[in-house]
Amino acid sequence: MRPIKRMLGRAKKALTPSAKTREHVEWAFAGIVALLGTIVAVEVLAAIAAVMM
Repeated sequence: MRPIKRMLGRAKKALTPSAKTREHVEWAFAGIVALLGTIVAVEVLAAIAAVMM
């Protein structure tokens, strides 16, 4: 039982991303969200301009 538990602990540690990797993923995600937000804002402004014409 003990070796299996140890092996599972090692596997879990190997699959857990490091703090640096996690930070990179968070910044990449934040960049994508900011980009999508900008695109949506431009689309909304274009729709408002089209309605006002």
